[in-house]
Amino acid sequence: MSWKNTQQSSLANALVIEHKSLSELDDVHNIINWNEIGQTSQVYTRQHMVHQLTHH
Repeated sequence: MSWKNTQQSSLANALVIEHKSLSELDDVHNIINWNEIGQTSQVYTRQHMVHQLTHH
């Protein structure tokens, strides 16, 4: 039977530095409705494309 020492970090874990700045905007990210932003972006992109086609 094999076993793994769970106290020993892997190389990948050792290379990742957990810093407060990496998560400080997580709360903001969680309250943003990204689906609505994506839909709004598509509307403006379509409007821009129509404008380009009709004015050139």
